[in-house]
Amino acid sequence: MAPKKEKKKSVVEEEEEEEEEVPPPPPPPPPPPPPPPGPGFYSVWAEPPDVLGMTYDPTLHLIMAQLREQHEAAPFLPHVTIMGSHWSEFEVAESNLKALCASTLPFTLKVNRVESGETYFQCVYLLMDKSDEVVNAHVQALTCFNQLKEDSNLEEIREKYMPHMSLMYCHMTDEELDLAKAKVEAEHGKELLGREYFITQLSLWLTDVNDESCLSWKKVAELPLKEFEKPKWAQGQEKPPPPPEPEPEPQDEGEEEEK
Repeated sequence: MAPKKEKKKSVVEEEEEEEEEVPPPPPPPPPPPPPPPGPGFYSVWAEPPDVLGMTYDPTLHLIMAQLREQHEAAPFLPHVTIMGSHWSEFEVAESNLKALCASTLPFTLKVNRVESGETYFQCVYLLMDKSDEVVNAHVQALTCFNQLKEDSNLEEIREKYMPHMSLMYCHMTDEELDLAKAKVEAEHGKELLGREYFITQLSLWLTDVNDESCLSWKKVAELPLKEFEKPKWAQGQEKPPPPPEPEPEPQDEGEEEEK
C-alpha cells in the first residue's frame, strides 16, 4: 500500500505558522520613580472623608466647584489645616509627619457654621468645632515639626488656632463675600451644619503660599493616625470580663407587706 502524501500547505497557512513562531517583544521597562520633592513650604492637612467613610465628599466638591466657577477661584481639595506652611527639607518633613501620626489619635471634625473672612485664604469657609482633640492635634503638629520655642505660650497658641475648611480662595469685595456666604447658607446650610468627619489620617502637602493659583500645590505623603489601644482581653492577653449580673426586679410595696 502506497504511503499517503502529505497535504501541501497553502501560502496562507505557512505565513500563519511563521507568525506564530515569532516570540512577542519584551515589555518596556517601567518608568523610573519620580525624584523626591525638594525643600519647600510644607503643611499638614486633615482631609475629610464623606459621611460614608469614602475619600470623596460630593457635597463639598459640588459647593466648591460652583463657587470656583462663579468667581473664577483657584482649585484645591477640601481640608482643615492642622499646621500651616513651614519651610523644610522633604525628608525632615516626612519624618516629622511620621512622628505626628504615631502620637495622634483619630479625631472628629464638626461643622459649626458658614463664615467669611477678609483674607484670600480665608474667603468663604466652614468654621469647625474647636474641640480639644483638634486643638491638641495642632499643638502636637507644632511640637513634632519643631515650631514651638522655649518661650512659646501654649494657651495663646491654642486660643489663636481656628480650625476651618475653606470653600473658596478669591479676592472679593465685602458685598461679594456676603452674597457668597448667604448663597452657601441658603442652599446647603441645613445639609452642612453639624456634619461630622472622622479623621484617621493626615497628609503632607507642598504648598507655596505665594502661589495663589494653587497649581503648584502637591500632596507628597499621607499616613494613618495612631490606633486606639485595645484592652488586653481584646488582644488575647487576658480573659474577657464576665458579663454584668442582671439587676433584681423591683417589687411592689404590696408584695413586701404580704411577706
